Order: sequence, then C-alpha cells, then structure tokens
Amino acid sequence: MNELLKFEREGFDFPFYKDGLSKNQWIALILGFLINAIMVIFSLQIKAISPVLFAVLFAVIPTIAFAYASKGDFSLILKKPVKKDIWLIIKMIILSYIFAFLVGIIIHAFGLSFSRHMGFEVNGILLYITLAIQLWGEELLKFLLFIILFTLLIKYGNSRKNSMVISVALTLVCFGLLHFNAYSGRIAQILLMQGLGSIFTVFAYLKTKNIFVSYMIHFIIDFISVIFPVNSF
Repeated sequence: MNELLKFEREGFDFPFYKDGLSKNQWIALILGFLINAIMVIFSLQIKAISPVLFAVLFAVIPTIAFAYASKGDFSLILKKPVKKDIWLIIKMIILSYIFAFLVGIIIHAFGLSFSRHMGFEVNGILLYITLAIQLWGEELLKFLLFIILFTLLIKYGNSRKNSMVISVALTLVCFGLLHFNAYSGRIAQILLMQGLGSIFTVFAYLKTKNIFVSYMIHFIIDFISVIFPVNSF
C-alpha cells in the first residue's frame, strides 16, 4: 500500500524513521535540535558578541548532528534540483507573500502591530553571507524537529499520514515561538507569520524531500526582505 500523500513525489521518502538508528545517532539528532533551539532563545545576546559566529555555529551544529546520524550521507536530504523544483520555488514564494499580505490585513484589523526582525547587526556583503549561513541552520532546525517527532509518532502506532500532519503542525508552532525574542514577543505575528508562514518552505521539503529547495525559498524570501524591508519568514 502506498503511504505517500498525493502531493509527495514517488521514489522519495523521509530518512531515519524506518532505519532503526542507534541510540547515539538519535541523541545526536536531538542534541542538534536542542542546542540550536537554545541558541535561538539567547540569539540576541550571542549576536551582540558576534553575529557571524552565531550564524556559523547555528549552521555547523545541526550539520554535524545530521552528518553523524546519517553517517555522512547528505543525499538523504540534499538532491540535485530538477526543472520542476524551480517552478515550485517560484510558486511557494508567490504564495508566501500572498499569505503575508492577508495575515497582515487580519492582524491590523484586530489593532495589533508588527515588529521588525531584531538580530542582524552586520551590513554590506557580510549581511548576505551571514543570512545565507544562518538560514541553512534554520532549515535544518525545522527538519530535525520534524523527523524526531515524525519518528516518535510512528513508533507509537500513528499512521504515516497522521504522524506527518501532527509533526508539521508542532514544528510550525515551535519554529514560530522560537522567534519570540527576535520579534519583541508579538505572539500573533510569530505564530502566524513566522510559524504558519513557514508552511511554504515545509511543504516544499515534504514534496521533494530536498532541503535545498526549502532553503532556496527561505533565502529568497529573506533576501528580498533585506532589500525591501518586510516581515520575513
């Protein structure tokens, strides 16, 4: 019986949940997520010391965790992009801005306000390099949390479909809440924009099983937001 959902591409599946990883491999994945999550909580303090160091550590730590768990097999999450990936990236970017526009109308209708992102204290070309590095860490952060939750839910008897839906929902909520300090604690904004708004990058990964595709969507959106200041995801 095919367990893939209709939007998922045939021939690709999530890593680890069928493989029976060792205890140490799972510990590596969990630590990779937890360390990055803690770094996000204290990101403003760490970036005050060195935003570049923060970005590098934020990307390197989950990369090492994944490398250990996968025994260096990055093909499990990185694949050569195909032509239809380009169209998927374009569609997800367009949908993300439509979503942001609609959410903005709703938030303003309730008399709430937006907060600009706090944290990037570098300028010029270094800003874009730092952004590119940090966003790789953010995409891995989401992946690690998703795959940990997904595997646990399946282990305890949930179907693949239900496990995916629940894991995605929890991942989006958690990712949004991790932006609490960066967006001055505006809970509606972080849950809707940074949390639910991340569904477009998450969907891209779920469809392609290629984190490069979700990374490119995330990077382009935030890159545009740097040039034309809006609330990034």
